[in-house]
Amino acid sequence: MNASHSALAYIGHLCGYTYVHEAIEDKDIYNFILNFLDQEVLPTLETKDDFNINEYKMKILERFKNTYIEDKLLRIAMDGSLKIPIRILDTYNNNKGATKYIQFIIASWLFFLFQIIKEDQNRLDDGNKEYFYSVYKNNKDNFFEEIINNKNIFNLSESKKEEMLTAVKKNLNLMKENPLKSLLKEIIS
Repeated sequence: MNASHSALAYIGHLCGYTYVHEAIEDKDIYNFILNFLDQEVLPTLETKDDFNINEYKMKILERFKNTYIEDKLLRIAMDGSLKIPIRILDTYNNNKGATKYIQFIIASWLFFLFQIIKEDQNRLDDGNKEYFYSVYKNNKDNFFEEIINNKNIFNLSESKKEEMLTAVKKNLNLMKENPLKSLLKEIIS
């Protein structure tokens, strides 16, 4: 369920929210996260005994709505290069079906990363921040592609990497031209 936490952080922040509970209360973001879990995460998980994964999923989503937990999206969004491989890319590698949600989450993370560096490099808190700064400074036009080609972050087969790169480029172009909220509506419909 940590994948949903990270996804919520990038998408919520890019939609202008500050806190987890604000972002998850947005109907489109909630439905995006729910569909992501149902269609791309849960099918990759094995459960044991009588563990009810759907009940657990709903408890987590309800916890995200708790207004007393003032967890900032920006805090969760940091250290993406350490969280994304474990929380998102492992699921991507294990997924046998369509991965439009994962691909959109990766595009959101990269867009978030680019925006944070562009606005104020001192705001980025990531173990690979020097690498990201270097890519931004020396190869800004190919920022996204260079990061996806970094095997330390994106440990993907060539076919999975090409699939991801194509989808991320498409999503990033859409993000540059359209409000994120309208793209979320399109994905969940």
